[in-house]
Amino acid sequence: MDSLRQKLENQGLVNVNYMVVNHQGMQAQRLHSMLTTRLSSSIKLYKQGDQDADVWQALNGEKDDFLVYDRSGRRHWQKC
Repeated sequence: MDSLRQKLENQGLVNVNYMVVNHQGMQAQRLHSMLTTRLSSSIKLYKQGDQDADVWQALNGEKDDFLVYDRSGRRHWQKC
């Protein structure tokens, strides 16, 4: 993920907020601390609680998707 961030910054895309949303499943939750160590400090990691609304379902996304929104909240790109 950090290599993608660096590539986009090199292409002039700056002032971008990056976030990884961890899945609610038990396996994903067990791996959360490992994922934390793999991300740079410039990428936020969101941990979904099992009682929280599922972010991926709310955004109509799936595992490994990249969702890109502008400041107005419009979706511009999704990679499946």
